[in-house]
Amino acid sequence: DAGVIKTGSYQEGAGDAGDISVSAPSVVLSGGALVRADTWGDGRGGNLTVSATDEILISGIDSNGNRSGLFSTTHGAGDAGDIRVTAPTLTLEDGGIIEAETVSSGSAGNIEISVGRLNVSGEGSAISSGSFGGSGSGGSVVVAAAESVTLSDAGVIRSGSYQEGTICPWQHVFH
Repeated sequence: DAGVIKTGSYQEGAGDAGDISVSAPSVVLSGGALVRADTWGDGRGGNLTVSATDEILISGIDSNGNRSGLFSTTHGAGDAGDIRVTAPTLTLEDGGIIEAETVSSGSAGNIEISVGRLNVSGEGSAISSGSFGGSGSGGSVVVAAAESVTLSDAGVIRSGSYQEGTICPWQHVFH
């Protein structure tokens, strides 16, 4: 619960953030645990890659209301990094989120999900890329599911521009 793995390009620096790669048989982020790559300046945010040979579960919030998830955000001119997730089963529940966003002039990262089964369930559970108040463009969301995609109880997949930026539509691919 509430564990953190993060990388970032901070202040007004031009350097890029490092990438993060997590690979294990099973990956569980719960109780506000997160993996995050941010940029606050001109440098590009790091890419996040998470893969599991069994399952990935992202679930719940901590006592302060912070959601468990994978996050890539730009708060500056640098573009946010991309998020790539691969597993036989990916479950987001009880507020679990995968999010790439911009709140500034840099563009949001893209999200690529390659799974057998995808389950997104519960209020606040989402796969989301977007521009939230900045002039940067939202990224794309690509979901490739070999078996099934289940959205229930207000779970969502979205990509959008919620003020000035340009929207990149989400895509789905079922094999």
